Amino acid sequence: MMNRRRSAFTLVELMIALAITVVVTFYLMGTFITSQRTYVVVEQVTEAQQNARLVSEFIEREIRNAGYKVPDAAAICGVDRTNDTDVLYVSDVGVIQSMDQLPMNMRGIALGPEVQGVGGATLSGNTTVVLDSLSVDNAGTDFQVNGGVILVDQNDASGNTACGVVTAVNTGASQITFTLANSFGPIPSNADVRAIPAHRYWVDSDDQLTRDGDALIMEVEDFQVAYFFDTNGNDVVDAGEYLADGVGGTDAYSPTTANATQLREVRVNLVVRTSGEDPREEYSEGQGQALENRDVNTVSTSDGYRRRIHTATVRLRNVGS
Repeated sequence: MMNRRRSAFTLVELMIALAITVVVTFYLMGTFITSQRTYVVVEQVTEAQQNARLVSEFIEREIRNAGYKVPDAAAICGVDRTNDTDVLYVSDVGVIQSMDQLPMNMRGIALGPEVQGVGGATLSGNTTVVLDSLSVDNAGTDFQVNGGVILVDQNDASGNTACGVVTAVNTGASQITFTLANSFGPIPSNADVRAIPAHRYWVDSDDQLTRDGDALIMEVEDFQVAYFFDTNGNDVVDAGEYLADGVGGTDAYSPTTANATQLREVRVNLVVRTSGEDPREEYSEGQGQALENRDVNTVSTSDGYRRRIHTATVRLRNVGS
């Protein structure tokens, strides 16, 4: 009887097949990991970009409507900082009564006689004032803690303003307490000082852009604002008229010195970053972006975060018309 030969893999053949399987699996895993990392980064970048766009559109609408039924100088106020994020105050249109309810001669909330009657007084820092007359719905609800306030003297043609954050509201005594970011005064005895409720935009210590203390968007690395003051009235941006834009070196914005009645345009810049670092080594050298007059030495360098910049330029429809 003839012996049948049994067909089988030799040990060498098995080792070769195993090696091929390991190599293919290795490359497939590498492709999967790369695709997964790319997907995560794309998701993070898309989320940051969409959030920045939505928040910017919201701020745009508020700036565009700022100044409704309040003195022109009280439409916008801000704090310009070259080593940190800026702070923006926008007059609160929502608390102003409608045109058919509000007489034309009532524009803003007048401060009490202890402010108006003391010639030469200067308001600064932590201040408590009495609201003397109302042209908004209710002092206790129109001003809110962590919200903003803009001060303006309607009899001051120079258009200087002051802005700050409300720290306390006493409805029964018609009092508000606020901390001013800049000094206001000296106030002449014939002044007509008005306090305007405002929304306050700033970036907190957790890198959240907030509105009146409520978080709007996370992972905000910078918030920079620039202001166009049409000082010669030709409705054209001339040299030196766009303050805080980083051009020329002497363009810092201050509400104490700028004539806010000449404000025509505001530019808002948001720098947002992804919630996590880019895990791909070839993209690990991201760095912060210095916009407007921000000092480049005060932004992050050489980290693994992806960033997106959103810039909005808004004309004020209620100022200077």
